[in-house]
Amino acid sequence: MSITKPYYRIWRPFPNDDLFQNDYALDPRNAADAIDLIRGYHLLEQELFRLFDFIEPADANLSAYSHQLYALLLRASTEFEANAKAILRANGYAKAGNFNVTDYYKLEPAMRLSEYKITISIWQGRYQIVQPFASWATVSSLPWYRSYNRVKHNRSEEFESASLLNVLASVAAVFAIVFAQFGISSFDPYRDVSGLQSDGLLVSHSACRLSIEPPSGWDVAEKYDFDWETLQTTSSPYQPYAF
Repeated sequence: MSITKPYYRIWRPFPNDDLFQNDYALDPRNAADAIDLIRGYHLLEQELFRLFDFIEPADANLSAYSHQLYALLLRASTEFEANAKAILRANGYAKAGNFNVTDYYKLEPAMRLSEYKITISIWQGRYQIVQPFASWATVSSLPWYRSYNRVKHNRSEEFESASLLNVLASVAAVFAIVFAQFGISSFDPYRDVSGLQSDGLLVSHSACRLSIEPPSGWDVAEKYDFDWETLQTTSSPYQPYAF
């Protein structure tokens, strides 16, 4: 049996895998800050492509580092944190002290972030496809997030951690975690999304320079199956996920 009420801030496919069944994601009762977070991702994407005017998007430059890359790594990583915390808190997760990557790792079984693949079409080399949460398939750490923490706390000795590779992964991570909350609305925060293009499982849109491949192979029992027009009129159309 499918899930008859969506979890807070967690996007799931429907049995027919129709990506356009997405209205529930932007309801303010689900996430009042949805447009702000989607805009936050698009600003990061714009900055990344501005940097490509100065650093050729190619595997040969993955180890390049600079103050501009450092600034973008910090921005993208804190944007990831903001999204992850919002998802956990919306579903009632709480702890004493600050959240860390061990807490964020709890999102993996609910959202299957490790399976998201981001494609940078203009990239030259194997890193044209980035899987920013791939390590979560086996462990709770994230290499790019670990690098962010190193350079944030000790830039004088860890400046090389502000590399193009880590920036790519952090920006891709924000795209993935935004899509994992808001689905195709992540492509355009201002209007209904139509005219999606797909190449197999890879989905793209003219409003976004990166393409995304969400997880596939969800069991029927893990998918959503509800009539949003009816459900949205009820007093509690969402349910918490038990993190």
